Amino acid sequence: MNARTRNKSKGAITIVAGLSAAMLLAACSSTPSAGDSTESPSGVDCLAVPGVSSSQVNVGIVFPSTGPAAATFAEFDKAAQLRFEEENARGGVNGRKIVTTVYDDMSDGSRQSTVATKAINQDKMYGLLHASQADTMFSLLRQQNVPVTGLAIQPAYAADPNVFGVFGAYNAGFASTSTALRMKEAGSTSVAIVGHNSPGATASSKGMALAVPEVGMKVGTTILDMPLGAFDATSMALKIKNSGADSVNSISLVDSAISLLQALDQQGVPMKAKMMSLIVPPDVVAKTGDVLEGALAATSGTKPLTLDDPAVTAYVEAMNTAGLNTETSFASVGYVAADLFIRGLQEAGPCAYRDDFVTNLRMVTDYDGGGLSVAPVSFAPGLTPNGDPSKCQWFLEVTDGEFVPDAEATCGELIAMS
Repeated sequence: MNARTRNKSKGAITIVAGLSAAMLLAACSSTPSAGDSTESPSGVDCLAVPGVSSSQVNVGIVFPSTGPAAATFAEFDKAAQLRFEEENARGGVNGRKIVTTVYDDMSDGSRQSTVATKAINQDKMYGLLHASQADTMFSLLRQQNVPVTGLAIQPAYAADPNVFGVFGAYNAGFASTSTALRMKEAGSTSVAIVGHNSPGATASSKGMALAVPEVGMKVGTTILDMPLGAFDATSMALKIKNSGADSVNSISLVDSAISLLQALDQQGVPMKAKMMSLIVPPDVVAKTGDVLEGALAATSGTKPLTLDDPAVTAYVEAMNTAGLNTETSFASVGYVAADLFIRGLQEAGPCAYRDDFVTNLRMVTDYDGGGLSVAPVSFAPGLTPNGDPSKCQWFLEVTDGEFVPDAEATCGELIAMS
């Protein structure tokens, strides 16, 4: 199912030059304070850095622990803390333990700005982990060159030099045909594209609209005002029915997607392919009866957790030992986001200067998420200043009430979005 990537950037030199300038500006705004100093655990005399002492590094976790998106992002923070705890048990990074504080942004832009400002300016967090539909904090973080690792569903993950997507850059200007290929394999010929009115979902919807004809299918209809959470989706189901679409790609939260699929079922609209953005926990699948039978979903960037794979097995065992839920879609993302942050601290060296974290991690070209990633990631400039978006996904299909993984990942082509 693998296909070649095409349309490599024609402006690589411009991108590299732009990235260098942006990183220089960021560095100027985050120079360590010359009026203070901190001795590193190894005895090196370092200038003071916000959130860094001789014994610890303070890291914030920004995500919606409450609000309509809370169920979707559940366990992101706990899995991240688990990974940090594992590293702390080994002595930390360069002798410093990682201490976390959780900030609930409720997936709300205004609140995210408030909590991020508190985290950086008041609580003096060194850096942040992030997974949210809100994207209002990134201007502040770029100004101060605050390191961020997280899920690349915001434009900052393609443009801001201090922001790193755990599974690749944000798909700014590019889209992968992997989802469309998998839907075509399931028998789809005409796709209804449905998404939330958010920057990430809107961009994904536009990318899907380009990918569908690229693989020989057509777009039946596009709906971009899906509500967050459970809702009455009857009118949407009827619009899809009238369009003649024989499949649906729901770029949405779990509850929203289930509402739509239930409405399609109630209106007697058969779907050859039912693509969801996120894997649904087994208990939720069971509650929906046969509505999700045959539904497709991809992991959030990691290998499926039922694979016979050493890294996957170690992760699942660690989560189970800690009493955490492995079935939530973003738990593994949090774990890998913490792993990537640890890699950044290692790259930063004994003084843990933010500039060194950002500059050195940007040169890493083979990050594999501790063995959990579907494909290795390069953070060096590529199709975007922050590297290439992912072109591979690992899909699962609901069979007899359970999500069963495909035998291998589906890798499409990256196509330019005009």
